[in-house]
Amino acid sequence: MNPGAAILGRNTCATGSSLAQGHAVPAPRSRTRSRPPQHGDASQRLMPSLPSQSPLADEPLSKEALAEIKAHRSLFRRGRKATGKLCRRIEERLEAGDSEGARQAQRTLLGSFSAKLMAYERANRKMRADKKLPTSQLVAAAERLNPFDQESEQVMLQLKLKDDGRTRRPIHSFGINHRARQYLCKMALEPFLNPILRPEQFATRKGGRDEVARRIITGIENGEIKYFVELDVEDFYPNIFTNGGIDETSISLTDWLPLPEPVVRYCLTPKHFNIHSLLHHIPPTEGVSLTIDSRAGLSQGSATSPLIAEAICSTFLSSASPDFLARVLAFNYADNFGIGGKSAKGVKQAMLALKRSAERCPRGSFWLKEKSSRKVESGFNFLGYHFQRTNSGKADISVSEKNAERFAARVKSILKQCRVSTHNRVAIADGITELQRYVESWCAGFSLAPYVQHRALRLSCEQARHVGGQSMQAVRQAFTAAFGAEFVAGVISAR
Repeated sequence: MNPGAAILGRNTCATGSSLAQGHAVPAPRSRTRSRPPQHGDASQRLMPSLPSQSPLADEPLSKEALAEIKAHRSLFRRGRKATGKLCRRIEERLEAGDSEGARQAQRTLLGSFSAKLMAYERANRKMRADKKLPTSQLVAAAERLNPFDQESEQVMLQLKLKDDGRTRRPIHSFGINHRARQYLCKMALEPFLNPILRPEQFATRKGGRDEVARRIITGIENGEIKYFVELDVEDFYPNIFTNGGIDETSISLTDWLPLPEPVVRYCLTPKHFNIHSLLHHIPPTEGVSLTIDSRAGLSQGSATSPLIAEAICSTFLSSASPDFLARVLAFNYADNFGIGGKSAKGVKQAMLALKRSAERCPRGSFWLKEKSSRKVESGFNFLGYHFQRTNSGKADISVSEKNAERFAARVKSILKQCRVSTHNRVAIADGITELQRYVESWCAGFSLAPYVQHRALRLSCEQARHVGGQSMQAVRQAFTAAFGAEFVAGVISAR
């Protein structure tokens, strides 16, 4: 039995109209990217603050300023090594079957300055350009971080339309302090939860969505997938360890997760967050239900939630009848499930077995909803991709229409913000940079679709014509910064 699973079992029991007036759109400002986070105890002392001068400034930095920058880099480098050692110590204790030793090593990690600093570094990389902190402030914030105490930083409640176009789901938007706490918890949880995940799960695995797409393409081309059904867990995150998002189940999240109870309570459960919402934009009856959902279960938008969600979904797959799942190819990504097989009957039987397993899961109140069931010749959507078997037997893959519509809507929203901020050149530059980063992220997320960058540019140009003003110039600048002037000129000239 896996040591991590044993511990889980033990816990269970125990741009306004002014752009049209001819204002020039400034080029996006360059951003210095922080080094990528790695698992890697360093000195507890606070390093001196970085000077206000930038390495990109016209005047050269003094020797003292360069020494301070070098000291900070050394601190982060030593922090990565120390954090890596702490994570490996937890894994070694688990492999040796020493559960108590692993929990003690986990508490050491949660109190380590190095781990806190690495958590802030990862959180800072995920923040918007105007929300990022300088290195000296990251060091100071890491010294203040206490995962065993409540965080007063405000959490914004955003409401995202579901695919049906009528109902909404609550999404939490976190500041850097909450995000750092989440990444710290994620480092502490991974050695315990990763071993219990199944091969059919991909949300936290290297490759993610694209790896699922590759396996579906292979299944279609070798004849293993002739029918495909997509399922979604209805209101998954609010129902984790709750009954209908209201009352807790007999087993709570604090009992099940291998983390100290105060850490789970103050870092992971939304009922203890300082949530700020703008529900006056929503019909009153729906606003009440969304307020309840935003406080229930597990936070959607947290850096830790995908890992915990996959650990719960692994029980769906483990408890489903192995005879049915052996005849099909099953895929799980967060709360999305896909089942492909050679016969419609086999796929349906596996789907019913998975539904029954989800309904019996003691981790909350879950219901799997069938979203679509199609032959591969007719084409089907899954995880933002559209798959279809061609007459030659090859698999054709592209970005789904719904996904393209969401991309266009987001681009339009960013371009409108640029118009409103037309008198603020810094805000316009930030808007163009935001568009650049969003386009880069979207194209990288769906890199298996042929000519995804070309489609992104065409969709953005369409939205720029709708918005008007100098939005087209903003699009060109963003795509030039992302993919180069030659690419932009080639696509636009071919239109």
